[in-house]
Formats: sequence, structure tokens, C-alpha cells
Amino acid sequence: MLQAETFAVSGTKIRTEDRSKGRGILVDRVESVRGLHKTIDLLFRAFCARRLSSDWQREVERMRPWLRSPSPQGRGET
Repeated sequence: MLQAETFAVSGTKIRTEDRSKGRGILVDRVESVRGLHKTIDLLFRAFCARRLSSDWQREVERMRPWLRSPSPQGRGET
């Protein structure tokens, strides 16, 4: 889970190769964390591009019904 306010990541399952042994397990984990870091950076960059675009106000208007939805399911929450 990514906490929007703090960008803290929790509950992330880091995958390692089944065939890794010893130090290879650590190397796989580090590479997985690097991949996650890169993915989060790319998501943030995409958000910033959208947020700073001239279409942002239209985007907000499209989100309003979803944000006002009383049910967690309406907002994609479980």
C-alpha cells in the first residue's frame, strides 16, 4: 500500500527468485526494492505531469462524484 500523504510504502511483498541461494537472495531483494522505487518515481512523475497540465480542472471535475461517494466500494476501497 502507498500512503498518499507520506509516500510511505507498507505491506509490499518483495519477490525473490526461487532458485536464489545465499547472497543471491539479498541481491534479488535489493533489485526488487529498486524496481519498486523506480515504479513509484514513475507514478509520481506521471501524477505531477497530469496535476500541472491545463486539463487538471477537468480531471478534478471527473473525480468529484467518486470522491463524494459514500461507499468504500464506490471509491475502489475494500
